[in-house]
Amino acid sequence: MLIKNCLLSRLTVVVFMQSVIAVCPAPLPAQTPPPPASKKPELVLNIGHVAAVRAVVFSPDGTTIASAADDRTVKLWDAKNGVLRHTLTGHTAPVTALAFAPDSKSLLSTGPDGTVRGWSVGSGVRQGSLTPPDTVKLPLRAVAVTLIGEGTTPLVAGVGQDGAVTLWKTGANDQAEVVAAVAPATKEGEKPVLSVAFSPDGKHLATGAGNGSVIVYDAEDGSLRYRLRGHAMAVVGFAFSGDGKYLADASADGESALFELSTGK
Repeated sequence: MLIKNCLLSRLTVVVFMQSVIAVCPAPLPAQTPPPPASKKPELVLNIGHVAAVRAVVFSPDGTTIASAADDRTVKLWDAKNGVLRHTLTGHTAPVTALAFAPDSKSLLSTGPDGTVRGWSVGSGVRQGSLTPPDTVKLPLRAVAVTLIGEGTTPLVAGVGQDGAVTLWKTGANDQAEVVAAVAPATKEGEKPVLSVAFSPDGKHLATGAGNGSVIVYDAEDGSLRYRLRGHAMAVVGFAFSGDGKYLADASADGESALFELSTGK
């Protein structure tokens, strides 16, 4: 998955075979050659976001596409015909992370302010919210969200301004409960974690730092699972395979590595 963000007033997401290939200005510049006939987009979403799109995900059942942007909105689209179903409003900061429930009926969204909001995919109605623990230093440098248990409990991983990586979930009285302090605050001169991602089953958390290191943690207790081969520059993104067995990273050095989680190699 390659996403190119463009700070323009009108954006288009081009979808190839249920993979987001690019986020780019619409219409395309005249000098840009059209894609080969064999790679024409299956679907083009003329998104009404008025700021950079930060996340695009498919629902597990493949029927819905969700997009999130710096304009503080989330949009739900019919994956078959590109029709806009709902525009979800209520966030007070950019939205950078999304996660569907396993049954595709609910969606979670969050961003640098650490507040998670839940939504009904069918109606677009907000189903509740979860604010971050007081110990987390906002705004977050990076954030990821998933659902655990029976697919009803939000689990969040956030990187605070102090570089500390914290896992928290919904606890008693719907308040944030810290699961683990995955990584301590960075010391002066150290490069903090810049990217985080959960495996599809929510059992693993991958982190990528500014020094090129890649570490995988157990998301249930925050224990270290693997310290993977790093890069020469910052790790800026991850993608897990659908079955959660493989992890691909993306680095500012222009390279990507693929790891098998069962071996850490």
